[in-house]
Amino acid sequence: MKKVFKIIYKLRFYLLIIFLLGCLISLIDYFVLKNLYDTPWYLTILFVFASIIYVIIIDGLTATIVHHLPKKIADPYRFKTKKWEKKFFNFIKIKKWKDYIPEIGEATVDFAKDKLQTNSDSSYLYLFLIEMGYAEIIHIVSFFTGFLIIFLIPLRYALFIGLPVGIINIIFNLLSALIQRYNRPKLLIVYERTKKKEEAAVNTNIN
Repeated sequence: MKKVFKIIYKLRFYLLIIFLLGCLISLIDYFVLKNLYDTPWYLTILFVFASIIYVIIIDGLTATIVHHLPKKIADPYRFKTKKWEKKFFNFIKIKKWKDYIPEIGEATVDFAKDKLQTNSDSSYLYLFLIEMGYAEIIHIVSFFTGFLIIFLIPLRYALFIGLPVGIINIIFNLLSALIQRYNRPKLLIVYERTKKKEEAAVNTNIN
């Protein structure tokens, strides 16, 4: 339970943004659905926030399933950042805002990625890179699984409620995926440097 409260605290601003977006969607849909289907205001709010909760649950299930896949799919050398991406990262000034996006990998696996615990242990650094690979896959898969919400609410509300909630889910996951791709090259350099130092130390001891 302590872990749950810790995660909620880390997400407090994120949750506030989600709540405000939910209110905005509810407000817009209130007028649209009232004219189209004479939907009561409380049902509009109910469907909007139920959809948001469903998508959060779907994202959590997606993360859990992906984490059960073989580690080789999260190999950091399979996620090389392209040159054009580096220019794009500079263009969107990711360095200035990336730390404002909460990291909650520990919610599905007992491994926090909000900061490095050490930069002198190659095994730890490689595991960190593996978790970053899992995270990127999870966020990309969630682009699509979030739209399952369309099948969990009445079909006539899918376009007006399910679609905008699914799009917002894509935006949140996209930001997190970009951060993984931005941070990985730097951490790979640290990992490779640390690994070489450890191998050199072992060779020195042997000789």
